[in-house]
Amino acid sequence: MIKMEKKGDWKKLTERYRTKAQELFDKSSYQKNLGDMRRMQEQGAELLETVADIYYKKSRLSEANKYYRSALDNVWKKESKERIRDKINSLRSGKSLERNLFAFASIISLIGALFFISFNATGNSIGNLSKNNLSLLEIGLFAFGLIAFIFFKSRKK
Repeated sequence: MIKMEKKGDWKKLTERYRTKAQELFDKSSYQKNLGDMRRMQEQGAELLETVADIYYKKSRLSEANKYYRSALDNVWKKESKERIRDKINSLRSGKSLERNLFAFASIISLIGALFFISFNATGNSIGNLSKNNLSLLEIGLFAFGLIAFIFFKSRKK
């Protein structure tokens, strides 16, 4: 699609596209012909969609979501709306994968902490681990599980 050779080129490119899109939106508001207005808004929306695509490739999902939504607000064609909605939904699925990873890590580490606390309560040891090392492992797993759970809950929004 778009080839960027230098590291900073994508930032300049997105800024140029955003500026051009804003110019098109401003000009479209002064058009007396509805067809011309819609055409200019479609062109601006395509530029914003391209900006969102660039942010998506750079893994800046919140910015990509912002520009996809802005493009969706300014597009008129049904097939364009569906395409942009599909892209927004794909962003959501990436977030749900991240949330599932945090939930999985939280559950596994909390189960591990419970596993090691049971050996500490009975006085049994695992391998060459002393009670102190076993306690540190238990505390570490519990803390990791708690932190992962907090991230899971905060990313739910």
